[in-house]
Amino acid sequence: MTTTATICWFNIPSKDIERTKTFYTTLLDWKFQNFDASNREGGYWMVMEGDNPTGGISLMTPEETNSSNTGNTGPVMYFPTSESIGSIAKKALNLGASIVQEKVAIAGDGGFYIHIKDSEGNIIGLWSQSE
Repeated sequence: MTTTATICWFNIPSKDIERTKTFYTTLLDWKFQNFDASNREGGYWMVMEGDNPTGGISLMTPEETNSSNTGNTGPVMYFPTSESIGSIAKKALNLGASIVQEKVAIAGDGGFYIHIKDSEGNIIGLWSQSE
């Protein structure tokens, strides 16, 4: 059996659900739907691609919030954008993000990416075909 390296789900930990939703809605035009069946205190919000959930945002527990390495570990997920990498970087900075990896050109015609620290301290990658 073989598997692909396609990400099938992601979860973004949040200290403030509304702030996180606003950040990603403004930055990447994401749509959210409350997942009422969640047993997590503070709820769970699914990121929607049309009618399909692709990931979610959950409120961090007090233990997670107080962890010194929250948001700084684990793999970096890359999110595509139709905006230029320069434009999306400026938008992220205006929303309070910080750049942790400046623009990198991918060999050939692979586009460009940056790493940012989002409103919750999570490091994510943003990718664009255009500079």
